[in-house]
Amino acid sequence: MPKQSWFSRQLAAFRQSRNGNFAITFALVLTPIMLCAGAAVDYSRISDTRTRMQDAADTAALTAAIERNKSKSERKQIARDMFDANYNGTDIRKFSVDFDSDQVTVRVKTTLNMSLMRIAGYKNIDVAVESSANLDMSELEVALVLDISGSMLNSLPDGTSRIDALRQASLKLVDSLEKKANGKSKIAVVPFTMNVNIGTSNSSMATGTNDPLFAGSKWLGCVQEDKPPYHIADKPKSKLQAYIWPPAPDGTTASGGFCKNRSNGTNTGYANLEEASNLSSKSAYFDGPNRNCVRFPIEPLTDRFNDVRNTLNALESHGNDGTIIAPGVTWGLRVLSPAWPFKEGNAWNKNNYKYMIVITDGAQTTEIEYQDQTCNTATNSGDPYEFDPANFGMGGKKLSGQGPVDNWTPYGYILDSDPFQDHPGSVYGLPDTLQKLSLDACTEAKKQVNGAGIEIFTIGVSSDTAPGTKVYDLLHSCASAPENHFYVTDKDSVDKAFDAITNKVLKLRLTN
Repeated sequence: MPKQSWFSRQLAAFRQSRNGNFAITFALVLTPIMLCAGAAVDYSRISDTRTRMQDAADTAALTAAIERNKSKSERKQIARDMFDANYNGTDIRKFSVDFDSDQVTVRVKTTLNMSLMRIAGYKNIDVAVESSANLDMSELEVALVLDISGSMLNSLPDGTSRIDALRQASLKLVDSLEKKANGKSKIAVVPFTMNVNIGTSNSSMATGTNDPLFAGSKWLGCVQEDKPPYHIADKPKSKLQAYIWPPAPDGTTASGGFCKNRSNGTNTGYANLEEASNLSSKSAYFDGPNRNCVRFPIEPLTDRFNDVRNTLNALESHGNDGTIIAPGVTWGLRVLSPAWPFKEGNAWNKNNYKYMIVITDGAQTTEIEYQDQTCNTATNSGDPYEFDPANFGMGGKKLSGQGPVDNWTPYGYILDSDPFQDHPGSVYGLPDTLQKLSLDACTEAKKQVNGAGIEIFTIGVSSDTAPGTKVYDLLHSCASAPENHFYVTDKDSVDKAFDAITNKVLKLRLTN
């Protein structure tokens, strides 16, 4: 038989004793033990109820604060409905909603029946919570930076195309800002693929719009980027340079093929000026100086919300050569900045909130990896081939004799001219170059001026932006905070991401 401890022997003797002193002592000890146990159970119920009531009251106050354009009676009912939807517990004895300017205060009280604490005279306990929410009505500006490359036509699981899902969510955000920002908001739209379009109505901002290479065609609104470091600055060093995809050599390549956007044998014309008869087309796949120029122009910051809706509704995705996020981010910065070329942005100060929402669905690429990469073996049939980036206001080295390997971008031939001096070396080094380029653009956009700056949100759509991809890492680093980065794969998660962003943009906050 196991040897009992002294404590075990004494406890057994205590239980078995018939002595009156032992019985009285045991009763006296047992009562507070039971009361303590009962108090612990009841306290747990009180704490749990208070937590759930507080969470539901917070949600009710926030929701009522958002609906500032509705009547007080409607907002009170909205608050009660939201509370009931989020609280599943004891009956509520008191529920009140009070208004003080932009602040909404919700007060809730219930009564809990106690169990063992009744022994101590506590039959029931009142539990009360209070929550106040305020809608910050400071000036705010939002830039929607939207990838409209061809892959955005791909469908989400419910059959909705990526671009349609983002359009619908963006329109909902516009509605929210119009209704709830009290006339203190502006919105810009920056469509991008691997370049942006400032609009032909802004030709005064650009030089080269009458370049001889536009003969038989016309400038359609895209622009090149300045040489580093001004290629990512909010204010370019000089006047913008009109986008022109230079003619490539017209001779056959080593593989027996041809370069993209071939010349007429000279450096001053094209073999096939296809765009001349397709200037109204939204596709950018036609040979000529505007090849790959995104056809949808920027909508600068405006409080004319119907103009923003019209811009969003008109957006389309078409086949194109590649995606680079940097131009979208840089022009998102430029539309929010008060500096030239777009001056609609408010001054940099803490009373003006500026937000950028960047949305993309895939890897950054110039798409040269999908081609035979032998244009650098072709020559012109007439004049010797030449390309000097300085003639386009760009950085990088000259090309002569034979054509480029890479496709044209707003920074020039990145692989061939090496405008950033980071020496990608081959097609396999390009992803790292594009990654750094876009990260630098994000860093520049987040710089603070006079203690104020831009808060960036990023949304990756599709498995091509999933964790483990370069794009995921880019978007995560680009966002101003980890919680500002959203990875979405279906329409429901797209909507939830935009709802979260909308609430933060509106600066809705609890004040208690």
